[in-house]
Amino acid sequence: EQQASPSWLRGQPMEEQEKALSPLGSALHALTNPKEAIYDARLAAKGRHEEVMSGAQDIGNQDIILEQLAHRGAYRGIDAQTLALWGYRTAGAVEDPESGFRSVLYVPTEEALAGKTAQGKIIRAAHGGVPPTVLAFRGTANDRGISDDTNRHGIGTYQFSSNIGRVNAMLGAAGGPVVVTGHSLGGALAQLTAAYFPGSVKRVVTFQSPAIDGDAADRLKQYNAKKPEGEKVKSTHYRAEGDIVHTAGEKLTEGEVYTFHAVGVGNPLDHMQFPLARLAAARGNIIPGLKGKGGEVAGDRLVRVTKSDADKEKSAWTAKVAEWGRKAFGGIKRDGDMEPYVELWQQVEEMAKSGVYSLNRVLAVIKDSNRLTEVQRVKMRDAVIGLYGDAAKDKPKEAAKG
Repeated sequence: EQQASPSWLRGQPMEEQEKALSPLGSALHALTNPKEAIYDARLAAKGRHEEVMSGAQDIGNQDIILEQLAHRGAYRGIDAQTLALWGYRTAGAVEDPESGFRSVLYVPTEEALAGKTAQGKIIRAAHGGVPPTVLAFRGTANDRGISDDTNRHGIGTYQFSSNIGRVNAMLGAAGGPVVVTGHSLGGALAQLTAAYFPGSVKRVVTFQSPAIDGDAADRLKQYNAKKPEGEKVKSTHYRAEGDIVHTAGEKLTEGEVYTFHAVGVGNPLDHMQFPLARLAAARGNIIPGLKGKGGEVAGDRLVRVTKSDADKEKSAWTAKVAEWGRKAFGGIKRDGDMEPYVELWQQVEEMAKSGVYSLNRVLAVIKDSNRLTEVQRVKMRDAVIGLYGDAAKDKPKEAAKG
C-alpha cells in the first residue's frame, strides 16, 4: 500500500517528491524544519486517529457549534439559514464603538425547542438536548481592543467595566441562565461575565482565550465553593498549540483545558484556527455548515488532544513571565483613559455595593471626576443606575454624607 506523502510535499511534482523522500532529503527537511518533520512522522504513525478520538472523547458536538458562534458569529455574523441548522436564531446584539465591545445573543429556534421534526431531532442529538441560550463576545477587533489586551488591571477589564450595564441587560433579555462564550479577548469577557454574574451563567466555553485578573477568577471560584455540584458554573477552555495568547493573564476560571496539537503549528496565526472544526472533520463532518480556517478539510492534520486542569495551567513560571511582559508592555502602550476608568469604576462599584452611600452620592463621584471623557461618564452613570440603583436609592440621608 502506497504511503501518503508528508504535508510539506503535497502538490509537488512526483520526481521532486521522490528526491525529497530520499534519506538525504528527509534529513535536510528534519534540520530545516524539525517541528514539521516530527509531526509528519506522527501523521504516519499507526493509531494516530485513534489517539485524537480518545483525547477528545469528552468533547461534545455542542462545543463545536459554540466555536462557530464565538468565531464567526461574534465577529461577522452568521446567516439565519446556517444558524437554523444548529438550532439557533439571533435574538439581539449590542456594540460599543468607543471600546470595541460587541456581544450577540443566540436563542433556540422553535423547531429546536419542539424537537418533533426530523431537523429538530438532529439538532437535539447534536446538542444532547435542547440547545442552550448563548451569549457570545467578540474578541479583539480594533486598536482599543488591542489596548485592553495589555490593560494592567487585567485583560478585557475596560471593555467589560465600561459595558457592564449592557452585559447585564443582555443577560436579562435571555430570560434565564446562559452559556457565555468567546474567542481571544471575547473569551476573557465571557469569563468576567461569569465572575460578576454567576447566577445568570450556566457554563463558560472559551477558544484561544487569555486568562483574566486573578481576583475576578477567584470570585467565581468562591461562588462555586458554596454551591452543590449541579449548580456550579463550570468552564471549558480550548486552545491551539503554538498560540501565544493563552499564555497571557493571571487565572482562568476553574475547569478543564483542552489543547489541540496539529501538523504545521507554531506561529501566531494558530490563534485564528478552528481546532474544534478540525475535530468535527476527524469525526466525519457530522455537523453541517461549519466553516473556518483549518476547518472541515483539515481534520487529518490533528495529531492529538490533551486535557489538563485550568488551575495548573497558569501556575508555571513561563506563564508568570509572559504575564509580567504583557503588563510591562501595557505600561508603555497604555491608552490614557482606559486604566483611570477601570480604577474609578472599582471605587464607585464598592461604594454602590457597600450599603452606606446613597445613589446620588455615588453619581456625584462620577460627575465630579476629571478622569473621564463625557462618553465614559454617561456609560458609568448608566451602569451604576442599572446595576445598583434599586439598592442605593433608598439609603438614609445621613449615609449620603459619606
